[in-house]
Amino acid sequence: EQYSSTVVKFLAMAAAAGMDTSSASLAERIQFLEAKDRALSEKQAVLQDALHEAIETVKADGFQVNEASTAMAKQRAESFGKDRQDMVLQARRVLLCEAAVAAVIQKAKDRKLHEKWAEQLGRSMSSVEWHMEDMARTGALMSKSDQYEIIEKNAEQALENEKRSYVITISGWTQMGVDIVVHMCTMGGESFNMTVPRGTSVEKLSLGIWEDRLCQKSEIKLVSQSHLNSQNRTYRDFLGCEGSLDGKTEVKLVGPAGTILDGTRRLPDAIDFESIEPDREDGDFFDLAVLRGTAWRELGLDAATRWQYLRERDFVEIFSMSKDAFGKLPSWKQIPLKKKHGFF
Repeated sequence: EQYSSTVVKFLAMAAAAGMDTSSASLAERIQFLEAKDRALSEKQAVLQDALHEAIETVKADGFQVNEASTAMAKQRAESFGKDRQDMVLQARRVLLCEAAVAAVIQKAKDRKLHEKWAEQLGRSMSSVEWHMEDMARTGALMSKSDQYEIIEKNAEQALENEKRSYVITISGWTQMGVDIVVHMCTMGGESFNMTVPRGTSVEKLSLGIWEDRLCQKSEIKLVSQSHLNSQNRTYRDFLGCEGSLDGKTEVKLVGPAGTILDGTRRLPDAIDFESIEPDREDGDFFDLAVLRGTAWRELGLDAATRWQYLRERDFVEIFSMSKDAFGKLPSWKQIPLKKKHGFF
């Protein structure tokens, strides 16, 4: 009875959204969800197996592994691992990085480096120690090596460099009213989200990350664009610096495709357009007005596939996904989007 009630509610929601509720369409949806669930279960099994192998190899090299480093290794392997072998590599790198960070931070404390940082930044000792750990971790992971000596050297250099980088990878975004939620991950594998107004620049997001994650106290929050406008001030006014609070640390945002995002670009376009594939030089493309109107019929284009004749950048701007991603969607997901954007 409860199952039947759930089905009835789903059918009502699907009909309201303009989805095809025929038996064939529902069967296709069920098959898609079942296949997705199986794939997820298989990925988790592979992930656990890869994580176990990475832990054993790191222990065999004489390094300690704790619960915190294991959780970080699992997170990074799941976020960045392309296959089992890559998951092992990603997890092993994190485990070695954590061992290197612990050793480097202890050396820095022995040299009183944390006291120097506290004086320079005007922060508490606990805040500075956390900051140093994150900088060392970023430097270690940016070495892109699974050799401990190289990792440790990069971690040490990150603490010594006058100009420091705090690298954040953006995995995606979701809509939440007039705002967007940006999904991100640190180099150490820690995931976090940040809600910003749609249209926020990459630069302002970077400064917001710095202020929320690296400062001891938050004096402002990146919640509303109108809040800044009402004060007629910018983040640089609030922060009193060019790009960072101490003038030495630079926040770099890396998009899903692995490139550093331009600070002047607006979100979410900066994320979506970062990974757009170039159009084929020998391809046939038509303007949006042609494909939405009636002229496409005179050109002999197929009604169901005429979206393929949009340029990639135009398609992404309209559908918020690539043509390749759209083409892989089942028909019951494509139809509502086509109706919404005038391609049905």
